[in-house]
Amino acid sequence: MCGICGVWLLSTTSPTEVRSVLTPMNDAIAHRGPDGADLWADDDGIGLGHRRLAIVGLGPQGHQPTSSTTHAQRGVRLTFNGEIYNHRDLQTLLRDDGVDVDSSSDTRVLVEWLAHRTSGRDLHALRGMFAFAAVVDDGQGRELHLVRDAMGQKPLYVAALGGQGFDRIPHDDGWVRFDGDLAFASEPKAITTVGGFDDAIDREMLDHVLRFGVVGRRRRDDEPATLYQHMWQVPAGTRWRFRRRHDGALEAKAERYFDLYVEARQAQHNPYAGGLHDAADDVEDVLRAAVHRRLMSEVPLGAFLSGGIDSSLIVALMREVQDDVQTFTIGFDEDSWVATDESDDAERIARHLGTHHRRLAVTGRDALDVVPQLARMYDFPFADVSAIPTTLVSAFARRHVTVSLSGDGADELFGGYARYGWTRSVLQTLRPLPRSVRRRLRQAVDVGAPVADTALADAVRRLLPPRLARRATSDTLVKLAALLAHDDESDVFRAFLTQWEDLPLVDGVTPSSSSTLRLPPGVDLEKRLMLLDGCAYLPDDILVKVDRASMKVALEARAPFLDVDVVQTALRLPTSLLLSPTENKRVLRRILERHLPPDAIDPGKRGFGVPLDRWLRHELRDWAEDLLDEGALRSNGLNADVIRRRWQQHLSGERSHHYALYNVLMVQDWFRQRRL
Repeated sequence: MCGICGVWLLSTTSPTEVRSVLTPMNDAIAHRGPDGADLWADDDGIGLGHRRLAIVGLGPQGHQPTSSTTHAQRGVRLTFNGEIYNHRDLQTLLRDDGVDVDSSSDTRVLVEWLAHRTSGRDLHALRGMFAFAAVVDDGQGRELHLVRDAMGQKPLYVAALGGQGFDRIPHDDGWVRFDGDLAFASEPKAITTVGGFDDAIDREMLDHVLRFGVVGRRRRDDEPATLYQHMWQVPAGTRWRFRRRHDGALEAKAERYFDLYVEARQAQHNPYAGGLHDAADDVEDVLRAAVHRRLMSEVPLGAFLSGGIDSSLIVALMREVQDDVQTFTIGFDEDSWVATDESDDAERIARHLGTHHRRLAVTGRDALDVVPQLARMYDFPFADVSAIPTTLVSAFARRHVTVSLSGDGADELFGGYARYGWTRSVLQTLRPLPRSVRRRLRQAVDVGAPVADTALADAVRRLLPPRLARRATSDTLVKLAALLAHDDESDVFRAFLTQWEDLPLVDGVTPSSSSTLRLPPGVDLEKRLMLLDGCAYLPDDILVKVDRASMKVALEARAPFLDVDVVQTALRLPTSLLLSPTENKRVLRRILERHLPPDAIDPGKRGFGVPLDRWLRHELRDWAEDLLDEGALRSNGLNADVIRRRWQQHLSGERSHHYALYNVLMVQDWFRQRRL
């Protein structure tokens, strides 16, 4: 795991000039790689930077940027962030082709693999998490390849310098012009050090962040974006190729080597024929192999343990081959400061599995102190409140280990979120209501009258089946009422995730009630929603959260559930083996029952919650009041009337708008820190 950066400066032939640009870029991501740093530049204006976090191949063989040595006609210069877990298998395949790579370093194997294997199929063969840049020279010309792993675990940002960049985002249909010089990096903060970068804000994406809390997909093309108009992300499972045109400018081409939707369609042609017990056998086999691959390390290694199904299963499979497994969790000792705390569950699981378990007792002040750090840590507004405990537990684990396994990805692949069932319930139960009734209920949500919460919640509760009505909180029921304006499946699901419905928030941006998210045809609703989460929510939120929180302290976080073999197995499973009316993650529960007694398995997903509702009324009120000042909101082009109205409702206790307001606060804090 490391940090990478680079440039292609078209107007210079001076390696010294290229290095002068690369140096501050590399310094900006020093936290990602404290074990070494180096730069490489040539006389064509191309430069690569690398910050090293040494995990495998601790000696000089893992030094980067590095170059291939085994191909006479094709040279590759590489800077690489991540891990290739199957590099031994790739080494064997190269040896079968007569290419001897005598090294234990996955970096050395990867650079030679790229020199000899050039197709998308060869990228598909990589099992790991990675983002890398490769300068490829075949004697006829040179290209810069920017590649991101199949599920988007490792970040890779690309920006135009002194130009507009893409005429349009490249796809698999040919080359497109790229206007200006090029810069790329593991984090945006490296790119913003470069002169010539235009940091004009994408106002539509700003609107998206206010509604969903994180940077997401562009409305016009559903591609991963940033808050800057001239900065993009390489999509998961994609290679972007850059080369010079005849007129000296750059052009780009995209090649997608792994597409979750394509994989899902292929899985439909090979549906799973077994029952629940068979599925548990097969998933356990591929997950066990994925866990064992991720134990590859020459430095101390452990695991996050929350006490939930996902992390417990990962740790159980680790214990099969490791006698001393270190596990980490955090908990509050002050009951008044925490909404939910799984640390007792984690300690119980750790005792059953026999791990060397450590629990960090944090105070409310510890958690509050993280909030002002988030804008700089994430480079963009990031309002997923679980970033707070993720930051704390990552820093705690790093005191003892350099690598930590996690359970990320299980919810999206194996049906862990309640919203999958809720979406179907809304469509089946509430959609038949007359539009006039739905309109009145929806208007009550928008108005937010003091009496609305209880009356509206009771009205919606009476419409639901008893099983759902018993589980629904008042906040959930008010949220359900807000969905009543939507008829399309994807729009209902989108409305579950947004905090602001369709109220106008950004000057000059028209709210859009329709979703641009693709729901793949041919599978049932719940499976389609899981796929949508896997293509958007997972890479845009969960993986960004874990990458920044862990790499802030140079901790490598590994996610066995995101192994391609596990993903492909999960895609074949019918929804009936993943979800039932009374149980989620059915397959994973059956597997965990083989490793733990029934009373040790957590019956439901709780997570680690912070009392954000109360914080905004008390501990964070002064900070929030300053950021939500009418003048401060208007100066950033935000709708102060709408936002201030909700702030006053929250303070008075009429409504709890903490999540919606937290989105705004993260945006406002980001604006303020940009000016510092």
